Amino acid sequence: MQKKYQLIIYDNRLRKRYKGVAVSSTRRIKTENFRAYVQRSMRQLRKERKWTQEQLGKKLGVDQASISNYESGKTDMTCTQLFELFLIFGKDLSGVFEFKSSTITNRQQEKQGKE
Repeated sequence: MQKKYQLIIYDNRLRKRYKGVAVSSTRRIKTENFRAYVQRSMRQLRKERKWTQEQLGKKLGVDQASISNYESGKTDMTCTQLFELFLIFGKDLSGVFEFKSSTITNRQQEKQGKE
């Protein structure tokens, strides 16, 4: 018997996508949440530096349309592009692992709130 998981999704676009769907594994949801995290971070860091999508695209070696697609979630970045993005913004990969620990913290807080 497969376990059913309750979906707790905070991103509105993802919430619409998974509305009413029973999922037997949380792996896909974790992946979608990570993608949303990368998209938001990429846009936020670009805007903090007052760069256009075209400027970031030149630094990453892609065109403006690709940056737009990455930020909107229409296209996924390759691992190499993601690594280059971290280098361009001067971030280290520990930020990726902070995402995981903050997700765990959120779940722990939700469980405590139910008790």
